[in-house]
Amino acid sequence: MQPTKLKSGTVCGNLLAALLLFSTSSIAQPSDAYVSMKATAVAGTVHGVYYIELADTNSVNQIEIKLGTDWTSADMVNAVFTYDTPGSLPQGYSYTRNGNIIAIDMGNFPEQSSYYGNVRVKNGATWSNNYTFVSN
Repeated sequence: MQPTKLKSGTVCGNLLAALLLFSTSSIAQPSDAYVSMKATAVAGTVHGVYYIELADTNSVNQIEIKLGTDWTSADMVNAVFTYDTPGSLPQGYSYTRNGNIIAIDMGNFPEQSSYYGNVRVKNGATWSNNYTFVSN
């Protein structure tokens, strides 16, 4: 049985793929996210708080949050803000952080049966993959 010979292009390609995988996995990503919608005194209106858990906060520059009435929509919330800078949020929003968990109070919205969320973080010039979820 003859040993298998590898072409240098195959080895280089495999090394490049491994390096890309490593660099992608080193980008901080949200590890969990959800939206809490609580009933208000006004019928058909809810108060929303967007929760984001980050596994690593060391190199986070910005956070993007989206919230919609279906998977392809951001018709309720579409905001980008600077990490740990509450003043960069849209008017009427507030921000608190406890360790690596961020809570963004978004105010009141019309009640929906489901809320479709999307969050990603920016490290330097690179955006993480989207973390998507459904809350009801």
